Amino acid sequence: MDAAGQVIGINTAIAGIPGGSGQVGSIGLGFAIPSSTAMMIAEQLQEDGTAEHSFLGVTSTDGSASDGEASYRGAEVVGIEPDSPAAGSDLQDGDLIIGVDEIPVGGAAALTGVVRGLEIGSSHQLEVVRDGTVQTVEVTLGTRGD
Repeated sequence: MDAAGQVIGINTAIAGIPGGSGQVGSIGLGFAIPSSTAMMIAEQLQEDGTAEHSFLGVTSTDGSASDGEASYRGAEVVGIEPDSPAAGSDLQDGDLIIGVDEIPVGGAAALTGVVRGLEIGSSHQLEVVRDGTVQTVEVTLGTRGD
């Protein structure tokens, strides 16, 4: 909850004490998904008992690039799946995705997290570094197998 008492996330995991020391309990570190993502999944489950995640269709790795004035960290595209939303966009191998709709993307895991929190069929602006310049690529997300 935030300071106003509004639900902003749903706990999904709590880090515990590692090893077999006989002690158990939380170390004070928890992980959550945004409440908007939880609501989207709950609505899908209520509708037909299944939930799907949005899909971009890239294989990525943590990467970095520069535009000559600034350095960027993000998700470097190392592969684009055929017939995927990414294949139907202007995204290219070697692009460094640094943002989705002005949400920063600092690496491959962050890209996956951002995309999975977005609605299937929604259109988004990807900010990418390509050939030393920052560019925008529009993509409409789908589901795996669309």
